Parts: sequence; C-alpha cells; structure tokens
Amino acid sequence: MLSVSNQIILIPLFLYFWGIEKYGIWLTIIAFAQWFSLVDFGIGHYLPNRLTVLKNRNKLKEYNLVFGTFISVNIILSLFFVCVGIIFSFVISKYEIINISNIITNYELIITLILFIIYNIFQSITSFSPIVYISSNKYYMPSLRTNQNLLINLIFIPLGLYIDFSFIGTIFIMLASTILIELISIRDVIKNYQFANLKLLTLRFRIIKNYYTDGIWFMGAKLYDINYQGIPIILIQYFISPSAVVLFTIHRTVANIVMQLRKFTTNVIWRESTILYANKNIDMIKNMYLFIQKSSLYFTLTISLFVLIYGADIFALWLHENNLFDMNLLILMLIVVLVQSLWMNAETFLFSWNNVKYVVSAKIIYIIFLLLGTIPILYFYKNLYYFVIINIVLNIIILNYFIVNKLHEEISINNKLYFIRIILPFLLFSSLATIIFIFFNNQYIVQIILIFCILVLLSLDIKRTENFFINILILKFKK
Repeated sequence: MLSVSNQIILIPLFLYFWGIEKYGIWLTIIAFAQWFSLVDFGIGHYLPNRLTVLKNRNKLKEYNLVFGTFISVNIILSLFFVCVGIIFSFVISKYEIINISNIITNYELIITLILFIIYNIFQSITSFSPIVYISSNKYYMPSLRTNQNLLINLIFIPLGLYIDFSFIGTIFIMLASTILIELISIRDVIKNYQFANLKLLTLRFRIIKNYYTDGIWFMGAKLYDINYQGIPIILIQYFISPSAVVLFTIHRTVANIVMQLRKFTTNVIWRESTILYANKNIDMIKNMYLFIQKSSLYFTLTISLFVLIYGADIFALWLHENNLFDMNLLILMLIVVLVQSLWMNAETFLFSWNNVKYVVSAKIIYIIFLLLGTIPILYFYKNLYYFVIINIVLNIIILNYFIVNKLHEEISINNKLYFIRIILPFLLFSSLATIIFIFFNNQYIVQIILIFCILVLLSLDIKRTENFFINILILKFKK
C-alpha cells in the first residue's frame, strides 16, 4: 500500500516540476528498464522457499552451499546483464524507440536508462536481504526494507525536484538509497561471505540447474506483472504520445488504489488455504473461496462507485487541475479491476498450493494475445479506450476462464453453482448500483443505498463465514 501512496504523492510533484511530456518520457524509460528485473529467472521467488525448508530441517551445510552458490552466480550475472543493458540503452537511443521530442538530450536518455537498468538488476539478483530474512522466518523484514526505501525516496526525490534535478539526479537518488539500505541489511552476511569454492563446481552446477529449472515458472508469474506495468506504457508512447502515457498511468493509479483496498478482503487466503489444502479439508476451502470471491467483488464495486462519484473532485484535489480527468477511461480501468479480482483470488489459492505452471501458461497466452490484439488497434486508431477494452475482454476470455476453471477442477466446484451463487447476484447488484448511480443526483443517497445493499447481500453468508473462521481458530489452537 505504501508503494501506491508513494505514487499518489509523487505524481503531482513530477507533473508540476517536469510537465506532462517530460514525465511521460520518464515513465517510458522505467517501463523499458523494468524488463531487466526478469534476469533472476524466477529464482528470487523460488530460492527463499527452498532455503526456508533447508533451514527448518536443520540442513545448515546444504543451506550454506546453496546460498553461497547463488550469491556468486548472481554477482557474475549482474555484471553480465549490466553490460547487456548498456548496449540495449544505446540501441534504444539510436533507433529513437522512445520519443524524446527534444525535451531531453540523447545523452540524458542513455545514462538514465542505464542507471534504471542497474537499479532493476540490483533489486532482482544482487539484493540478498529478502532471501536471508525469509529463510530465517522473518517474513515481515523484506516489506520493512522496501518501505524504508520508499520513505527515503519520498523524502529525497521531492527535494531533488525542487533543486531542479534532471532524470539522472533523480534515478541516482533511488539507486543510492536502495544500495545503502541493502548493505546495512546484510552487513553480517558480507562479513562472513566467501566466494564459491571451485572444488565443488560440479555440485554447484547441479544445484544451479535444478533450481533454475524449478524457478523458471515463477519468472512467468513475474512476467505478467512486468507486462501489466511495462507493455501498455511502451506501446502507448510509441503509437500515441508521452502525454497519453501520463493519462493512462494516472487513471491506472486510481484503479490500483481500489485493487489494494480489495486485498483487505483476501489477506487471509494464502496461509489458511495452504493449511486447509494440506489437511485435505476441501469443503472448508470451497466455503472460503466462494465467500472471498463474493465479498471481494461487492467491496470492489462499492469502492469503484465511490471513486466515480467523486472522480472529478479527487483529480482536482490531487493534481490541481481537471483537464487530466477522463470519466470514460476511469470507468474502463475500474472494470479491469473488477474482472481481475475474480481470477486473482483463484490464482492466490493455486499459488498457495504450488500449482504454478497452469497459471503461468495462461498469463503467457494472455500476453501474446494482448500484443497481437492491441498493436494493430493502436497503430490504426491511436485510442486508449480500445486498448483498455481489449484488456478487459482478454482478462475475461483467457485469465478468468483458464485460472478460475482450473481452481474449480481442483476443489470440485460446479460452474453452474458458481454462476448462481456468485456471478448472477453480482450482475443484479451491479445493475442496481448502476441505475442508482445514473438516476440519483444526491451522492449521499447513493452511498447509503450501496452500503445497505452490500450488507444485505453479505449477510446471506454470515453463518457460513462465522463457522469458517471458528474452524480456522480451532486449527490454529490445535497446531
């Protein structure tokens, strides 16, 4: 949530000091550099889980061997990919893939892109503190370290903008603060670190091969996140303009806030579903899943309608101007969030059971069809609305169909039952909410009716929810 708060605070400052075109170029550079966060090939997600198992089983010798191997490998990989990133930056500049329109120089574009690439590579494969913390069962520490970094950026980036820092100065602050916090976090590891022993080269090679083979699927999951952030911005700036990138980013930031608020209804999923699945308690998983799908949808819709009601006022207060507010674009972005909430809940259940391959395959298919569908549309029509509409359709057809269906197969949920209990009531509720939104001018009446409707609908599951959480408590006490 702090990362979204960071965006909320920094976006108006970037627009005030740099203007819409320059800020659009900055966002495009970030989108290109983000692809270099994939250079861990999924190990960043897979390795901490494996090391946690080794440490909890007291296999310290194997733990140290694996950890030492990947420190050495990642340092070498990071140097290699920094060289690749430097070449990549010159290619981007030479072929004018980023439309800088004389707003910044080619030199500033190249140096900024190189520094951003180094920033992403460092966070991806040479940031070892999350691995150390998670494998030591200190699960809260990676988030704490990230929050510290965000807070430092929140202090120094506005100061830099006020002093009139360029792109290079701004990214340098971000990179320096990240490295400083990482060095402080792993100072004990650095003291005791020894480079990989070549005598064990064959064994280390086997470890690397096995871990990368298993971890590569987690890279696919990360690929979707990079696509969600990067591909739209790259395509929009190339086919339309940097200012369209800013318009898209601002409205998506508002939608992301709704998405983050939605997560309050789903925080219980991962840990509890893992326990229930291990105990083969499928009935409780079904009740948990259906309730979370229902509550998540209605909660998201309610927040979305509030955002639409106050949309113009929110943008005027936030950005100090109304000309960047587009009601149609905001509605489409919020529909994306609603559609995503269904398959993302199902995805969390599958991930908590280590059922990764099917989800990743669906996401890769989605990315392929997104590129095939949106590039011709943007080329011929140069319209943001069409781009978002294609995204909605693909979310429904590919991600919802494949991921939700896979979960239903795993826990034997009847699709007709799912439609009757979840989708049909939601369609009726959303239709009622839309009619209220259109025909009632008084915003307070709209809010009261919406809150009343959601309480009535959720009350239908109160008994089931109460039994579910009582059983969860019983399981915890038994443990």
